[in-house]
Amino acid sequence: MGDIGGQVYTVVPKDECCGCGACCAGCPTGAIRMEPDGEGFLYPVMADKSLCTDCGKCARVCPVLRAKDQKADRAEEGPAFYAVVNNDREVLAASSSGGAFTLFAQKILSEGGAVFGAALSADCRKVEHICVEDEVGLEKLRRSKYVQSDMGTCYQQAEKLLKAGRQVLFTGTACQIEGLKGFLGEDYPGLWCADIICFGVPSPKLWERYIHYREEQTGAPVRKVIFRDKISGWANSSLTVEFAGGDIHSEKQSENLYMRAFQRRIALRPCCYQCSFKGTCRIADVTIGDLWGLNAVLPEWNDDKGVSLLMVRGDRGQTLFEQVKENCRWQAIDGEEALRHNPMAVKSASRPPRRDKVFRKLDRMSFDLLIQKYSNNSATFRRRVWRVLHRLGLC
Repeated sequence: MGDIGGQVYTVVPKDECCGCGACCAGCPTGAIRMEPDGEGFLYPVMADKSLCTDCGKCARVCPVLRAKDQKADRAEEGPAFYAVVNNDREVLAASSSGGAFTLFAQKILSEGGAVFGAALSADCRKVEHICVEDEVGLEKLRRSKYVQSDMGTCYQQAEKLLKAGRQVLFTGTACQIEGLKGFLGEDYPGLWCADIICFGVPSPKLWERYIHYREEQTGAPVRKVIFRDKISGWANSSLTVEFAGGDIHSEKQSENLYMRAFQRRIALRPCCYQCSFKGTCRIADVTIGDLWGLNAVLPEWNDDKGVSLLMVRGDRGQTLFEQVKENCRWQAIDGEEALRHNPMAVKSASRPPRRDKVFRKLDRMSFDLLIQKYSNNSATFRRRVWRVLHRLGLC
């Protein structure tokens, strides 16, 4: 491993490391641990150099290196594209898009299996990957969480369950699924994988600063956070924060400071600007996202309740989808048209010039002033002004 920045050790350049934790989980001697850097993102650190035997397993399981090595071998086999809406209206209301994740999760749970996914910690200050084995736990995994999750020991837990013959649905970002596959090193018939269409993963430290800011503003600890709250509809969702004592703060995502940092791309992990896992050719059985552009693709379905875009791959993906079809409304759609309105499935976010300034000043400025200063997009504002003037015939 190379010494990056004096503390971080990684088998790829630091700005390519996705923080999946596969190297840490796969290290046979426990020489590696995951620790946050100054921006709050987790990176592998050599906990004890004397424990390292130079076995090379950290490199073999690294998803970024594996993606580079296997790129030529992964022939592009286009997935099948579907629009999906869960028949259960309560599940639909409690989901970020059309409730597709719950379809697959409930199927695995009904067969005595386990589901892995991202959940907010009890104090809402971090996002962690956890394992759930019942419907009560499943509620924690619904909805998007716009924070990079800490994988903890989930890879090891999944391996133990699979070796015991259990069914496992593992959900996460594409890099996390690749990390799991690299860690396991073999195919298990009971493993089903679902990744998401990912814009990029924001900093856990920035999120913690946001929660602290909200608690200072309200004078009470946060008790619950709802990302993508549909109180104003799917297309105009909100970020809702509930506090001890009953106060509730809810803002449209377009107006919320934290979501503004996310949408303006200033909050993302460095590797997200050059993601190794974009595209339709992925190792997950299914990919789940929002069917943006619904009015162009399937306008008669638009009731502003949410529709999932589902990409289904190979025989295993199709088998999994066939098992849940009776519990949802679905329709095959044109993939090219769907991707035209969902470009983040196939391309990385561009890196804003101001991105690094945000993290350099994260500990020196108040959260609200920091985001207000560095999330303003003057070029976008000028374009909007020009459009208004043009429509009025003034330019």
